[in-house]
Amino acid sequence: MATKIGEETAAAVVRAVRALELAKLAEHEANARRVAAEQEVVRLCGFALPEGQQTFEAVDGSAGACEFTCKQPINASVDSELWRKILRRLPAKHPAREVMQTKYELRTRAARELQESDPRAWATVSECVTRKPGKVAVEVKWTGEQPKKERS
Repeated sequence: MATKIGEETAAAVVRAVRALELAKLAEHEANARRVAAEQEVVRLCGFALPEGQQTFEAVDGSAGACEFTCKQPINASVDSELWRKILRRLPAKHPAREVMQTKYELRTRAARELQESDPRAWATVSECVTRKPGKVAVEVKWTGEQPKKERS
């Protein structure tokens, strides 16, 4: 059961809750605009790495100049139950044992090295690893005049 707010403060609370909801809505809309702007930057610069980062420089006499970096992470997860089954069939000194941490998080660098040095060992490990692209991030560092905030 909800706790009742006294009549003397109820109107103020309702106004504050309304303001909170409006702020959440504005935040959601601003986030959607930011994501759309990031996607447009990625589209315009042609960033398409499957993983990694790339820095770009844009110089335009009328629009200004900036340097920005697009980053494409890959988020990997491990099916711990399947990994335990795989471990039971691996010899004690098998190189595939080195790509997992105790809490079964993929060690990305070790996994990449194993993929390159021993594809057959990686094939064994990859049975329990799910990889999916993360969100592309855009970081901006203005090297010329920074744009002024637009008034609404």
